[in-house]
Amino acid sequence: QYEYDRETKKYKTTVAAKAEYSVEVEAAGIVSAKQINKNTVAITCGNAAAAADLVANKTNLTVTYKIGEQDIVGYINYNEVKVDGSDDKVVNVTLYDELVKDYVYTFKYGEKSVAVTGVDLAAVTSIRIVTTTVAIGDVRTVEVKYYDANGVELPAEKMTGVLSFNVKGGDRDYFTLTGNQIYFLEAKKTAILEASYIRGYKNDGSADEIKSNIVTITSVEQSAEDNQVDGWAIGNDPNKPVKDWSYSKDAKSIAVNDSNWRLYGRYYVTPFGGKAEAHYTSEQYDGAIFEYSTTNDSVLMVDSASGLLYPVAAGSATVIVRRVYSDTNKPVIGTCVINVVGSRMLTSFTATADKNKLAIDPLAADQVVISTETKDQLGQGLGSSSVTYEMQVMNSVAGLTLTANSTPLSTTAGIITPDSNGKYTVKATTANATADTSVQVSITASQSNGRKITRVITLRVRKVTQSANDQFVLELGKSNIDMNIPAFAWNEGMGKLESSIRLARYDRDGFYVGVESMTANSKTGAYSYQVLNSKGEMITVTDDKFSAVTASGSAVSGGAITKCPTGVYRVEVYKNGTLYTFKNIVVSDTTVIPTANVKNTKVGTTSLEFLAGSLKGNNMTFHRGNDEVTGNIDIVKVEGTSSNDRVYVTRILVEETVKSGDSSIQGYKYQYYINIGKTFYLN
Repeated sequence: QYEYDRETKKYKTTVAAKAEYSVEVEAAGIVSAKQINKNTVAITCGNAAAAADLVANKTNLTVTYKIGEQDIVGYINYNEVKVDGSDDKVVNVTLYDELVKDYVYTFKYGEKSVAVTGVDLAAVTSIRIVTTTVAIGDVRTVEVKYYDANGVELPAEKMTGVLSFNVKGGDRDYFTLTGNQIYFLEAKKTAILEASYIRGYKNDGSADEIKSNIVTITSVEQSAEDNQVDGWAIGNDPNKPVKDWSYSKDAKSIAVNDSNWRLYGRYYVTPFGGKAEAHYTSEQYDGAIFEYSTTNDSVLMVDSASGLLYPVAAGSATVIVRRVYSDTNKPVIGTCVINVVGSRMLTSFTATADKNKLAIDPLAADQVVISTETKDQLGQGLGSSSVTYEMQVMNSVAGLTLTANSTPLSTTAGIITPDSNGKYTVKATTANATADTSVQVSITASQSNGRKITRVITLRVRKVTQSANDQFVLELGKSNIDMNIPAFAWNEGMGKLESSIRLARYDRDGFYVGVESMTANSKTGAYSYQVLNSKGEMITVTDDKFSAVTASGSAVSGGAITKCPTGVYRVEVYKNGTLYTFKNIVVSDTTVIPTANVKNTKVGTTSLEFLAGSLKGNNMTFHRGNDEVTGNIDIVKVEGTSSNDRVYVTRILVEETVKSGDSSIQGYKYQYYINIGKTFYLN
């Protein structure tokens, strides 16, 4: 202390008792963690050296999470443990499985550990357009990313709202925007876009909408050369269309003894006067013949003519693909690196229930559907032939019987295989008239090598009866319907275009009691409902299902599909003639209308009535994106202005035959217009 002494009238210094403190200096290790997307966590280290050490010794990093009091081991994709490109103190760690909402994941490296809590992967609060350049001649999907309130990137496939785009400016005469796909006619042109995402609808019927940043997209020259492979895919389903595989330049992975896997290469060809068309090394085009070879036969063999892969040992090999013009002229058009692992190991298992309350109901039986999925270290699904599933009830409840896929469950684990869709249907019965309890069901997926993962589902089970206090909820099978028929997957039929309508009855705690009968297309009766379009006109509904299309005939007979107008359809429920509740169904159509590629402007007639038959094939082909769809389309009618020696075609009415989706929809036809804007001359 330094203070004034009144007696000496001087400042003096007083030293208090000394104290010593020991300081321990720790080595810089992991400090904190945060989730950055659905299955990736960014771990911050004390310094760049610690981050580099973590990557060098990444197999020493572990992750666990808890189910109840039980620690569950998570699986890290060690191939994706990398230092972040923008911060050398951060290591991005990718798991094979998505982080589950509210689960606490603990990452441990050395003596230190950090924790992160899984976010809600559907809780979008902001969106951002990330596409900034598009090559001319390419039909490009404008990419939008979704984020939660903390900036975590959310998976687009979990977004159930409606995405649309607004043109805010740019060179409007030089690009077209159809749905979420953009096409530029010339280089160095711009399109200024804003995205809008409707998350749902508020109680007053207004849209719960968020908007993106405003982005300028610029067109650039096509840089890729024709006939050069621009992407690779491997697959083992010969019935899947080759264009539906996911193509990239990334290395591919496969396991020893995998069979029927084949390498596919995609390349582009631009016909004279036309636009780029996608073609594949597995198909014949313009006499194309391809030859496959490998740099390491001791790891991977390949059939030289078909591209079939024969993995024989763990390691890495490069497949070389040549275009064969002659015995001596075989230029290389691409190479693909393929990594072979020793065997496919169970690394991810998810089991999720569609709800957690199961009613024992005298009106109509209730059920809980548990969906399961297993994946190996390559991210591929594991078939039931390589995985065994065991189920059991973890806590016994007197008088209660649970069944899974009609098989009774007990407190002893038993083998119960999920159905072909990986699902279990769980039902409950009881001899106890007042049953109300919680029960835990465990599901264990295991391999013969001893690897196993257990998931636990907790269900609340109750015996329910009708009550005056029951709640009535309008439930729709779908709140959004997209009429994009060309995008149908092989197992999607007409049901994709329908929404069921029901008034469900629940007790005061949310247990299902039954379905209340309603009179359709009416406002009368104890309960009734009607569906209105945006003009307030009633839409006739049958079998309590709203359909966005009307189908006549059958797929076998080439029946017709008529799409309804896009927009918001309002389902109104009435109780004794008074509006009780309502919900909206949003119908959109993101179908990309094919472009017509005019090859020849010479025609044999200028009569609009007879022109349709000669235009297709001789004069024009049709392309949707990078795929030619000429074989799916017939010209029904031509509109324009004709004279003795020429005809100006404004647009054509075409009829497309559905070639996608399952057999319930293939063969149907639907019509639409394509703008042409070309003059054709009498030959």
